Amino acid sequence: MRRAGPGGVRFLKSQAEAESATKRKYLAIASLVAIKLADEDVIGYALGAFRSADPGWKEASLDWFVSLKHFPLKRSEVERLLAAGGETQAGAMLYLSHAYPAEAARILGDGLRSSEKWVRGTAASEAGFRNIRELRTQVAGLLDDEDAYVARAAQIGIEMLDLYDRYPEDRPLIDDDKE
Repeated sequence: MRRAGPGGVRFLKSQAEAESATKRKYLAIASLVAIKLADEDVIGYALGAFRSADPGWKEASLDWFVSLKHFPLKRSEVERLLAAGGETQAGAMLYLSHAYPAEAARILGDGLRSSEKWVRGTAASEAGFRNIRELRTQVAGLLDDEDAYVARAAQIGIEMLDLYDRYPEDRPLIDDDKE
């Protein structure tokens, strides 16, 4: 898309500004996010998606904000979604852990103890990818989780933590997802 230049961006924005929540609108916004375009328009599209009554649009918007490393939502708005269950709850947890990196270990630790499989699995892999060592024991405790998705996510989390142990110079301890 970067090669398409300003014309491609204008086209995607025209699709993102469509009135109805269509697949084309979703793909246009996702494409703008993928090229890390975090201008006022794109942030506005993501905010509009968050304000939608459709949980799928809320989930997408939370993911888009994390991808853009832009956190405009009020904490209370996102915390309300922690009771939503499923992927919406997992997305809210992820958003909060990135928006408040000093609290990431606590937020993800709460997720590891969740009754929701999507939340446990997301927290387990995220703890590993972000090298949050203090959660290692809790992540390892999910290796035998009754849900296969959670057990696999925990395995991935542990494998990532092991890689960071083996190659500490390649990936320092991180707590705020800086690239």
